Amino acid sequence: MPKWTSDKTNDYEDLEELYGELLSVWSRYIGHVVTYVGGLNEIEKKPSQKGDVYSVISKEKQKEAVDWLLKNAFSNQNWLIEPTILNKIEFDGYNQKLLTYQSRHLYNLISVERLGRLLDAEFLDTKNYKALDLLSDIRKGIWTNNSASNLFITERNIQKAHLERLITIYKDNKTNYSFNFSLSDVKSLIYGDLLALKSYLVVAKNRANNDETKYHYLECIKRIEDCFENK
Repeated sequence: MPKWTSDKTNDYEDLEELYGELLSVWSRYIGHVVTYVGGLNEIEKKPSQKGDVYSVISKEKQKEAVDWLLKNAFSNQNWLIEPTILNKIEFDGYNQKLLTYQSRHLYNLISVERLGRLLDAEFLDTKNYKALDLLSDIRKGIWTNNSASNLFITERNIQKAHLERLITIYKDNKTNYSFNFSLSDVKSLIYGDLLALKSYLVVAKNRANNDETKYHYLECIKRIEDCFENK
């Protein structure tokens, strides 16, 4: 990118703009994949035509989308953070830059409405991809599939974002959803996911090989405990 911009323009404005476009395109692709999860197929039909107008996207396709997101969005994507570019256009916020995009899509993926659609899908057919499947797959992908002993800062960042999302939903008391949130299984599933995460953290903190990772795990445990106490 410098060869296309700053090497020719003698300033960094074009480099900054092009780098921003790179992150935006990556983010847009991620957003397209998120829509598969809890998604529906819609085929316009008249009453005289056979078949469903709405059908749930297959469990296999949704699972494939989640696995792809865990690999290409919610893991260490340091290839997008280029120091030789950032130190020309910004003076701070390097480790948070990517997290801004990652957390936006993670929060969208673990949304109350999406979990509600997955509960509907399970109601129609227990063989469909479930809300519990989504929560479990994300937790395992972001936490337990990582090296528990020595986490890089971007890995700790996305883990904190994931935990923050679970806590936010669990403590949510809004009523402006398309279904009765308070009487649904959503909070129950989130509660169970937080318990499962805490159990993992209690063990993982003893395997941490550096203070940053150990303190990260300890603080996350404290967040979960505070969430339950202050609910």
